[in-house]
Amino acid sequence: MGLERVAAVVKALQQAGIPADRGFPAKKMPYLPQSVAAVHLEQMQGNAEIVAVWIYTPMRLGGAACEETALQAGAAVAGMGGKYQASNCQFDAQMGLFAIKMVATFG
Repeated sequence: MGLERVAAVVKALQQAGIPADRGFPAKKMPYLPQSVAAVHLEQMQGNAEIVAVWIYTPMRLGGAACEETALQAGAAVAGMGGKYQASNCQFDAQMGLFAIKMVATFG
């Protein structure tokens, strides 16, 4: 059930105009021209499924673009009936990207 939820979140984000894919891909991450989302199953507790959505934004677009994409992702998750909470935007110097982690709870 959890992986079906992950796939549904990926689809909802894509329909909202956010390039999204499963998190932890078995391939090298390409150069990012825009904000993207990586989605993975964070936890399952009884009937509740918790899905993590990481928003990554290139440094040249700035932290504001990362925050805006996270808000857009939150609206997409809420439209699916999920409750979400997002962390603050941080810059990862090693990756050269801004990032925000959002967790969405279903059930």
